[in-house]
Amino acid sequence: LALVMGLGLCACGEKAPAAFEVHNFAELNAALAGEEAVIKLADDFTTEGEETAQVNIERAVVLDGNGANIDFGFEVLTGGVTIKNFNITTSEWGKAVCKNGKPNDKGEMTKGDCIAIEIHNDTDVPVIIENNTIVHDVFLNNNSSVYLADGTYAEVLNNNIKTENKSEASFERGGIYIGSGTRGKIIGNTIDSAKTAMPMSPVGLTANLDAMEAAV
Repeated sequence: LALVMGLGLCACGEKAPAAFEVHNFAELNAALAGEEAVIKLADDFTTEGEETAQVNIERAVVLDGNGANIDFGFEVLTGGVTIKNFNITTSEWGKAVCKNGKPNDKGEMTKGDCIAIEIHNDTDVPVIIENNTIVHDVFLNNNSSVYLADGTYAEVLNNNIKTENKSEASFERGGIYIGSGTRGKIIGNTIDSAKTAMPMSPVGLTANLDAMEAAV
């Protein structure tokens, strides 16, 4: 320590990595397939050329929307991911993380669950979802705008969520669905779910309160 001080060196933390800017959907997917630690959407970001309705994130990365307007969803499959500063509108069928439907009592195939941000993370590092504005139509199924799968470790912070229910079905999950064994924080969010059953899933929330550091 004396030697370091004598040489005028500083035991400071490492400088945060610079953000790698992307300008369109293809560049975003390419960057996520690479090794960039921080990816930021450029001021002129466009969804033109988009061919899929969701982005899969399978490695730790900070994804900064920089206020961009997008119409696709995210599926997060590991810890250490941050998704922040996006304006997400997924109010048309298929424009989100969508699962296959099941036959109803008439033998007709229903539309599957559709979710704006879906998280599967059982690691010891949380996924952070913060400062996003989400407008999402939950359709005719038991789905939600933000979905925390069983065993997920996540922090959902200061998001503005409007969960639309254009079909006015009465059995929707609502704004945030909380699976069993969920850990982390859910604080500072504004959830408008006037035409859905609940702003947050009551059964999942009650079952997980002891494991949550904070939940509002």
